[in-house]
Amino acid sequence: MGDAGFWLAQGVGAVAALIGVIAFQLRRDTAMLALLSASALTWALHFLLLGAHAAAAINLVTALRNLCGIRLRSRALAGLFAAFYVAAAALGYDHLRDLLPLAAVLLGTAAVFLLEGLRARAGFLAGSLLWIGYNLQVWSLPGVAVMAADAVSNGRFILMRWRETRPR
Repeated sequence: MGDAGFWLAQGVGAVAALIGVIAFQLRRDTAMLALLSASALTWALHFLLLGAHAAAAINLVTALRNLCGIRLRSRALAGLFAAFYVAAAALGYDHLRDLLPLAAVLLGTAAVFLLEGLRARAGFLAGSLLWIGYNLQVWSLPGVAVMAADAVSNGRFILMRWRETRPR
């Protein structure tokens, strides 16, 4: 990839990052999931431009998963999306590092379909940490930045909500 292509990919990633950070600031889970879907579509384009095909495919599935998660919750749907993720990762698999985003999105799938509230946010936090490791390896500069920002932002939100709800 030439310099222009690399920087185009980074610019697209920066837009995806901004959308994701905004999403985790929303108090309503439904609005958060809708905005995370838009972020995932933008990330898919970013990773496609970087040649990280497994991550691009995984983000396409993530966009659909988050939209479904707005209204639907079930173990069966979680299992179905887990199978989609494994298939997407297998189709785009190139290196052992491609298992990091797979693990991240499987945690996210549990968060969307099986967990609620702070437990769901904790699943997203763990996924963000796995994405940081992957993004460092594929030179996704905005990916590292946004996942670090997501982790801090989401961790801050979890801490604030935990303090509000804990017994005194």
